[in-house]
Amino acid sequence: MTILTLDPPPTLAPEVVFGPQLPTDGDYHDAVTRGAALLDLVRPDWVDRVDVQQLDISCPFHCILSHVFGRYGRGLIALFGSDSVLGPDPWNLPTWYGFDNIMEHQELGNGRPLRGFLTLTDMWIIQVTMRKVGL
Repeated sequence: MTILTLDPPPTLAPEVVFGPQLPTDGDYHDAVTRGAALLDLVRPDWVDRVDVQQLDISCPFHCILSHVFGRYGRGLIALFGSDSVLGPDPWNLPTWYGFDNIMEHQELGNGRPLRGFLTLTDMWIIQVTMRKVGL
């Protein structure tokens, strides 16, 4: 199985990439743009499978990969050849392509929506909506 990637994740630690602050909206936008381009290559009809009313990147049952592939893990396998690409590295492949936000996983247990996940969800909604209306 061939693993498709567009731009490889940076090898620098996130502190070097971003400095002391968390990723910016521009960083999330770039990640979603990379993710959409990857989905274009693997599943060209992916936009038709997404219900933006149900989209929630923080939830493995309502994230972009679940919409497109049926389950988050199936999406990881389809895109990267394995569902074990997660790890402690904040720039793992799902995060690099905007499918996840590993930097906020530790905070999910408190039940509050986190800014990064909310931003990623909004960026995906914009990406899908623009494509559905032909922009």
